[in-house]
Amino acid sequence: MDDAAATMARLEARIGEAPASAAALVLYSLVKTVSTGRGQYLFLLNKLRDLGPEDRELAYAVMEAVATGANESSTWREGVARLDALVAGRAAGG
Repeated sequence: MDDAAATMARLEARIGEAPASAAALVLYSLVKTVSTGRGQYLFLLNKLRDLGPEDRELAYAVMEAVATGANESSTWREGVARLDALVAGRAAGG
């Protein structure tokens, strides 16, 4: 499993635990921000304060994906689609 796939698997597990939790939504918004094709990454870094240590580590892995370009891969895009479904499923069901 490459780094992008491993990071995405961790994100899916964490967000899937509680899609409407503050931590899940902060992580999801970070992922969506770095997954835009426009190359403008606007995310309030002070939102990292809302995350616990494990979730911050996961956020840092997302940032590493940006640094390596993994956030532009098909693996990443497929993972983002799965995250979209997790979050939308919670919104539709709740």
